[in-house]
This record gives sequence, C-alpha cells and structure tokens, in this order.
Amino acid sequence: MYNAFNIVIIFLIVTITFSFCLWLYLFLYFIIFVKRSSHFKMGMENRLKSYPTVSIIIPARNEEANISNCLESLLTQDYPNLEIIVVNDSSIDRTGDIINEYQKVYPKKIIGVTSKIKPVDWIGKNWVCYLGYLKSKGQILMFIDADTILTHSSAISVAISYQIEKKLACLTMRPSILLEGVWLKIIFPLLWIFSQIKYSSRRLNNYKHAGYLFGCFYLITRQAYEHIGTHKAVKHELIEDKALGEKIKQQKLNFEMLIGEYYVKTKISGNFASIWQGLKRSINLFPFQHGQVLTCFLLIILLFEPIISVFLAIYMHFLKFSGWDLVSIKIFSLITLFSIVTIYLLSTLKLLHFQFKKPIYTLTFPISCIIISIGFIFFIAKGKKGFDINWRERAYTITNKNMKK
Repeated sequence: MYNAFNIVIIFLIVTITFSFCLWLYLFLYFIIFVKRSSHFKMGMENRLKSYPTVSIIIPARNEEANISNCLESLLTQDYPNLEIIVVNDSSIDRTGDIINEYQKVYPKKIIGVTSKIKPVDWIGKNWVCYLGYLKSKGQILMFIDADTILTHSSAISVAISYQIEKKLACLTMRPSILLEGVWLKIIFPLLWIFSQIKYSSRRLNNYKHAGYLFGCFYLITRQAYEHIGTHKAVKHELIEDKALGEKIKQQKLNFEMLIGEYYVKTKISGNFASIWQGLKRSINLFPFQHGQVLTCFLLIILLFEPIISVFLAIYMHFLKFSGWDLVSIKIFSLITLFSIVTIYLLSTLKLLHFQFKKPIYTLTFPISCIIISIGFIFFIAKGKKGFDINWRERAYTITNKNMKK
C-alpha cells in the first residue's frame, strides 16, 4: 500500500518527466529551426532592373539616444529611390529637434512629421505608423523602429530585390539583438527562445494561419497594406505586429519571414520595472497556450518545477531511504538532471547561434525561469478582470482577449 511519500514521489517523477519532455521538444524544435530557417544571407544579389519608390516609416517616441544611428544607417543605403518619413510621437526629449536637424540637412530625403493628438481608441504606435503612411508616396512601405539600424549598405536593395523576385506582398526579418542592462541579459534570452518556437520562420512561412511581423523591419506593398486595412484595422491592438501578420495570412497574401541578423540589428534597453511591464505584453510568446488554467499549469511544469526539483533532489539525498523509496529518489534525481542539462544546452545553443554576448548569463537561466513563470501566471490570473500596463510612457489595459494566441 502506498504511503504519502510514495504518492508525492510518483507525482514528482511524472511531472518532472513531463517537464523534461517539454524541454526536449523545445531543444529538438530549436535545432530543426536552426537547420531549416530561411536566412537573409550576406552576398545575396540585387537583381533589380527598376527601383520602385520605397517609403520608410519610422515611429519615434523619446528616441534621442537612437534616432541618429537609425537615420545614419538609412542614409548610407545604396537604394536610389527612398523617402524617409520620421514621425515624432509626442516625444518629451530631443527626438523632435534631432528629426528637424536631419530634415534641414537632407530635405529631399527626410520628411519629419509631428504626431497630431492621438484619437482615444488608437494605440500610440499604430497611430503614428498610420500618419506616416498618409504622408508616404511609395509603392512599397518599409516600417522600421527607431532603435534599429541596418548594418549593410545594400540591405534595402537586396531585400526589395528578394521581395519582388518572390512576388511577396510582405517580407519581414528577425533581427540580431543588442541587449543593454543586466536584467535584460538575464530574462530576455528565454523569451527569445519562446519566440523562436512560437514564431519560427518554418512555422510562419508554411502554416496558413500563423502570422507575425517583426516591427523593427518589414516591407509591405502599398496595395497589400491598404488591402488589409492599414494600421487602422489594428488601431486598438497593443501587439500590432502580430495582428497585422494575422491579417496578411487571413487575406492569403504572399508572406515570408527571414532570419536577418547580418543586415538588421535592434537595441533593447530597460531596467527591471520596464521589463516587468514588457512581460505583460509578451504572454503571447509562450508556445503552449491551452486555456487559462492549463497554461498556468504548463508554465509551472516547464519553468518552475525543474528549478525546485534540483533542491528537492539534493535535500532527499541527505535523508535515509532504502528499497523502492531510494530507487524512486534516484529516478527523480536522474530525470531532474536530464531536464537541467537540456535546459542549459538549449540556452547555450541560443546564445551561440544568435550571438548574445557574455555566455556567463547562461548560468542565470533559473532566475529567468522563475521571474517569467511568476510574471506570466500573475498576469494570466489577473487577465479576466484586466490589468494596467505602462508602455512607452502610456497606460493601457490588457484582458484575456488581448492575450489569446
């Protein structure tokens, strides 16, 4: 007859085995992702015979530290038919002044726009992107974030050539990431792993209903953009990149996502408070979403249990057991070890492949697991009533409706 300890240890073995299977799945999926992803490679050729006008639209809110680098990288592009539209989104720093300075120096290339008062039912970034579109003349629209730079002078030429050759309505690129701040370096790589699984190029390029745009860089034809309703169709969406991508897929437009780390680099910075706010809008990245209760359970099993199991295994080895109890503890400890090794292999592979600096941050993986699991569970639990999020110095309310995948 089973005693209480037997029941507990069997439960722990079952759950840690399930956790190990989930991490093994993520590890194998990531390897497949790396091997089969479509890359925007160095050396790709520009085969353009004509150059349609490209309107680059940059929403900029309090970006005085980044906007100059972004504009400089665009001004060095060899594409001959560009207009750069920079929309100052009610910035309270020197962003507006910097935009004006560049417009005076490059009056034929740069168009500065000051955002009008945002309508109540619009999210801020969606509104300024829409204003940029209204000012644009290009046959192709390119949306890029102010904290993003293009690292090669032919990036736009090659991207447009690829888009036209493949007859794509939209082309988006996953960038390389520059992280600034200790907490970001601890927490972000795990979220990036989740995004690789949830929004891998293999999934986005092949599945009919999976849609996602990387807001730091995407090209879309004017015709396609207007066909899906412009940003006006997603004016209330906080995660507008995902909403636009889904609309493109719903309209069955040709779409492709490429890994573009050699051409596109984006910077992410922030303290712990801003990261916590960012977690609120990142719940959709979790790859196993199946209802509120089950999602919370999976978060605990995937992120929390392996860490706790290590301490439980160490503690139980100091106690005196024999027979089946000892065998059970050894099985539990062995599966826990497999789980931790798999987690660290995945974390190391991620750091090596996507060039996150300082691999020592792999050792902080347990901290990110605990923070993300607690954050996601807390936000999901509060989602029914809604919770406030402060993003880019603006307040919004998120509910379960916003968090659905």
